[in-house]
Amino acid sequence: MANFWHSWSHSSESQSDSIELETQDDFSDSFMDLEILSNEFTQPNIKLWEFLIEILEDKRFRSIIRWTGPAFGQYHDNEFTMVDPGEVARLFAIRSNKPFTLNYSKFNRILRSYYNKKKLLQKINGKPNTFSFRFNILPYVNRLRLAY
Repeated sequence: MANFWHSWSHSSESQSDSIELETQDDFSDSFMDLEILSNEFTQPNIKLWEFLIEILEDKRFRSIIRWTGPAFGQYHDNEFTMVDPGEVARLFAIRSNKPFTLNYSKFNRILRSYYNKKKLLQKINGKPNTFSFRFNILPYVNRLRLAY
C-alpha cells in the first residue's frame, strides 16, 4: 500500500498553490486505504491497545504488524512486533479519526505512555519495536476471531 500522507505533493509550478497527487496509482492505493479504514475502522474513542489487537488479528496488516508466536503471525504470549511502526501510526490516526493531527511522534508518545506509565505494554529488550501486553488479552482476541 502506498503511504497516503506522503503521496501528496505541493505543486510549485502552479500559481494557485494547489495540492495534487503524484500519480494515479497513489490515488487508487490511497483511496483503497481510506475506504477500508473508514468503512470498517473509524472509531474516535478507540484505545491504542484495542486497535493494536484488532490489526494484529487482521491478516491484511501482517506486513506492518504481527504476533511473534512460533507459527508466523499467530498469537502467542501476548508478544508482537511492529514491522512498520510509521504505517501503524498512520492507520491508528485514520482509525481514531485524527489523520491530520496524530503524527508518528504523537503516536510514539502514546505508545511510550502505555509501557512507562500505564503499564499496559512491556517493551521487549533487545528486540526493536517488539512489545508484550501485560494483561490477559485472550478474551478480546477470541471475541475478534469470532467476529471475523
